[in-house]
Amino acid sequence: IGWTSSAQIPVVIYKLSLVSLSAVLGYWLDRSLFPWARPDSFCPWEESLCCAAAMIRRAIIVAAICLAVALGL
Repeated sequence: IGWTSSAQIPVVIYKLSLVSLSAVLGYWLDRSLFPWARPDSFCPWEESLCCAAAMIRRAIIVAAICLAVALGL
């Protein structure tokens, strides 16, 4: 990008920082909405289904927020 258009470098940095901040926002939103069901609170060898469901839930929430911010750019 720097070789083709050096004026676009701040725009790319801005957009990458927005997506990174949205990932952090999604993580903390999941932690605040589900404080009792964090993935590390389950024992993976005893409650593997609950642990997997909590990790999938967190991934979906973070991905949805990242997608929403990216589409809103």
